[in-house]
Amino acid sequence: MYKFILLIAVIGTSLSGWAQDYRLEHIGVEKGLSQGSPYHMLKDSRGFMWFGTQDGVNRYDGHTFRVYKPNINDPYALHGVNIAGLVEDRKGNVWLGTEEGLNCYERATDHFKLVIAENQKGIKRRTAPFYVNHNELWYIREGDGILAYEFKTGKHRVVAPKVFITQDFDYIDWTTRTPAGDVWMVGSKGVVKYIIKEKKYCYYFSDHPENKLGAPLNIICLYVDAKNIVWLGSLQGLIRLDPVCGEFQLVDKTPDNRNLGAVYSIAEGLDHRLWIGTQRNGFWNFNPVKKTLHPVSLPYVTPRSLDNYEITRIYIDNRGIIWANADPDGLLKIIPNASILRKMTDDPNLPLSKRLDNFSVRCMIQAPDGTIWIGTEGSLTVFDPQTRTITKRYLTESNSPTLPSVNFIKSFLRDKHNEMWLGTYGGLLQFEAKKETFQLYQFDKNPSRNNYVRNILELSDGRLFLGTPLGPRIFDPKTKAFTESPILKKRNVFSVYQAKDSTIWLSAYFGGLFGFRYADRKWKQVYSGMKQFNINVIREDTVTKRLWIGSEKGLVELDPANRHYHFYDNRHGIANSYVYGIVIDKHRNVWLSTNHGIAQFDQQTRQFRNFDLADGIQGYEYNGNAFTVTKEGEIFFGGVKGFNSFFPERMRKLTFKPSVHLYNFKVNESPYPMEKHINETDMISLPYDQNTISMEFAAIDYYSNGRNSYLYKLEGQDKKWVSSSDRNYVRYANLNPGKYLFKVYAANRDGVWSDSEKRIYIKILPPFWKTWWFYIFCTGMLGYVAFVAGQTRLSSLKQKEQERLKIALDAQEQERKQIAQDLHDEVGARLATLKLYASSLTKYLSDHPESREIKQKTLEIINDSIVDIRRMLRELSPRMLEQYGYAAAVEALAEKIRQSGEVSVELDASRLPERLPTEIETGLYRITQELMNNTLKHAEAKKITIRVHLDDEMIHFDYFDDGKGFTYSQAKLGLGIGNIESRVAVLQGHIVWTPMLGEGNAVFIQIPMYPKFPVFSLPNPQDVLDSLQKFLHK
Repeated sequence: MYKFILLIAVIGTSLSGWAQDYRLEHIGVEKGLSQGSPYHMLKDSRGFMWFGTQDGVNRYDGHTFRVYKPNINDPYALHGVNIAGLVEDRKGNVWLGTEEGLNCYERATDHFKLVIAENQKGIKRRTAPFYVNHNELWYIREGDGILAYEFKTGKHRVVAPKVFITQDFDYIDWTTRTPAGDVWMVGSKGVVKYIIKEKKYCYYFSDHPENKLGAPLNIICLYVDAKNIVWLGSLQGLIRLDPVCGEFQLVDKTPDNRNLGAVYSIAEGLDHRLWIGTQRNGFWNFNPVKKTLHPVSLPYVTPRSLDNYEITRIYIDNRGIIWANADPDGLLKIIPNASILRKMTDDPNLPLSKRLDNFSVRCMIQAPDGTIWIGTEGSLTVFDPQTRTITKRYLTESNSPTLPSVNFIKSFLRDKHNEMWLGTYGGLLQFEAKKETFQLYQFDKNPSRNNYVRNILELSDGRLFLGTPLGPRIFDPKTKAFTESPILKKRNVFSVYQAKDSTIWLSAYFGGLFGFRYADRKWKQVYSGMKQFNINVIREDTVTKRLWIGSEKGLVELDPANRHYHFYDNRHGIANSYVYGIVIDKHRNVWLSTNHGIAQFDQQTRQFRNFDLADGIQGYEYNGNAFTVTKEGEIFFGGVKGFNSFFPERMRKLTFKPSVHLYNFKVNESPYPMEKHINETDMISLPYDQNTISMEFAAIDYYSNGRNSYLYKLEGQDKKWVSSSDRNYVRYANLNPGKYLFKVYAANRDGVWSDSEKRIYIKILPPFWKTWWFYIFCTGMLGYVAFVAGQTRLSSLKQKEQERLKIALDAQEQERKQIAQDLHDEVGARLATLKLYASSLTKYLSDHPESREIKQKTLEIINDSIVDIRRMLRELSPRMLEQYGYAAAVEALAEKIRQSGEVSVELDASRLPERLPTEIETGLYRITQELMNNTLKHAEAKKITIRVHLDDEMIHFDYFDDGKGFTYSQAKLGLGIGNIESRVAVLQGHIVWTPMLGEGNAVFIQIPMYPKFPVFSLPNPQDVLDSLQKFLHK
């Protein structure tokens, strides 16, 4: 027997224990949402909010929407348009279902792909993913059941054959897999649980024959909590289902005993309370422990009252922000425990108790009974801050026909007797509390003079000091008489304030600041200054005894003791420099009303916080005199569209630190194709001619309502951080080749900066002619060119030197031949003739011994001369060399040395050709001749060995003697070695001297058979360019 318990939620007489401040923002299609029915929502691991609508999926960062829709020209676009289901896998990819199937959004590439099985191709069926783990994703598909997609294998498997999914265009999927491993689904009637382990369906509130519990009901939504309690939204209300115990309870009544109505959505908050969205009955909170139901009172921000909407989906993110679909007008973003400014305006859509009868508030004060008196341009309104309702209205046109009907309440005063005084045109109004009437006292009955009481101050003697445009006056409550003040006569008094030390501070219209002491009805001036300011308001910090002064130029902090002051304007962070009102709270924070909202100045940090329309201000412009603070500490500021009130301690500084994402990356003013999305990329390399880049960045922040500040820097380009305030676009033109690092920080609306920056490395590649390898190549080429030029020059010089030596040696040889010819033809012939004459002459000499001796000596001298001439002829122009070649000539030379008997000569030229080129034969012979002469003259050698052979077109000449040797460095100074080395050089040969003192000498010479001069040339330029092109292509 199952139990049915009807639960009526109760609530106490006071909701103060549950009261919260909510910041509410309406986000509709006018702000970029693609369609007004976001039925599915998800917050991904990067912080983006995803909203699935009937017209594509939207990604939201707190500033702008990125809308994804199908595009037949884009293969990576979304497939399908009506979104059902949103889940994120462990890689950060977002999976969603459409009428075409299962889509996967790949975060890295910013692309979509359709993931379907082979048997699903070409078949369009509504699909909705609902669960994902490390290994697989679960989804439901119309007609196919519950399926699982395995990431590793890419295969789809059927988990359960039956699924409850409709073709309704407004279909909302509530399929849920519980921690216990069951799947809950909304059926056509009731709900269905599929037990995975048992592969069994269980039915509740269903018309199925196996229904386990409850009468058939139309279930709209479901939510399963951590305790496996199933919460159901039905047409009758909220149902709590305990499937284990087989019990359910129905919550169908509100605390005031009204019908709760249809529940369209359920979500659990971070405090474990349930948020309930209804059909045209607003939002409710249900406490599962106390089983109490509370209405959620929200500011009016939607085009219509929340009672006119179906709250079809509620999603609560990981920070407790409530996102709700007010169908069909888009999204509501609800931030609980938020710092908000409560306001009251003259909105005609509000009940009379919740709105002013005139929008412009001129003055405010707390009355003795704790209510707030508000002077508007239409009446005196009494506001109860406890109930936040207007309880009374005085001085309206209907009940005060004798008073000015427009703008007549200018100032308030509550004196030490708790009497209430009102400043008006030409005088004062005194409130008589018992009769609830006003008594008028006038000093000027001429309304055309526009003379009114702007300020009222109670003096120490009980008289009232009145500041008016035509000069101050004093009113005596006892005598009911007005007198002219002796100070600031005819001056337009703008502000009056009495400090803790009894100094009375006054300001005159563009007349500066004045300080007076008042005693025994006498005035003593103690200060005059600040003539450059038009002072609107004066207040004192009673701890520091410094005055805080609001002017048209900004905020002034004045130290009366030394007359030094600090000045603050929009350059210091205040949104607007025109200050109307000042209130100093118990924490000594200075609160200001300005021409651009409300501002707070922190005296410790010296920083401003600004509050604007997103924070709930009544309007940007406020009014002078329209401010007060209650004994409870609540601050009121009035403006041209109503008033705001708040407790300063509830205006907590926002501590959320936003992250930053990059998007809309362009190169040379055009979108740049990338393998990965710019926000998923760590480094970008660009060619040198694509060096103008731009991008946008935005904070992912749902608290600041777009009021984020940014600091960015491109290392390598920017010398310091650039503050862009709320501008989120950056462009760098004509970047030089190099490495850059772009970094950007974001701050929330209260100036709290993110812990880490978003960064991306950017590399501008140099043109190939500016690359390191090209520099090395060019350096190498220059070196090569220099080397070639040097070698060519050296070769040329060497060749010229060799040519000069050759010419010289040729000339020497020619000269030798000429001398030899002359000696042979002339001297030789003459010696022969002389010998003939001498022989003939001796016939006529006597045969005397002396004559014979002379004859003999004469012939000997002639013969010796002939021998010497022949030897010289052989040396100068050896005929043996010309006739028989080098080997024969050297052998003849060696034979003559052998004949001396003092030196033996060994010659081995067996591997030498019979004849060598003439130049080589002559040169090598002269070298051999010079070496042998040196040995004979200086070496005192006993043996000379000569080996000459030809090997691979190279003549190898080795010369040895066993003489006493010599020192090369000393011997080279002589002509012999120089002549030898010159001849070797002319023959383009190479010589190595290895003399050793006391051991002899060895000389090794190599002479090419066919000498060639080296030729050095530069490579073909076209070949170089072709090689470069091949390298760059690789």
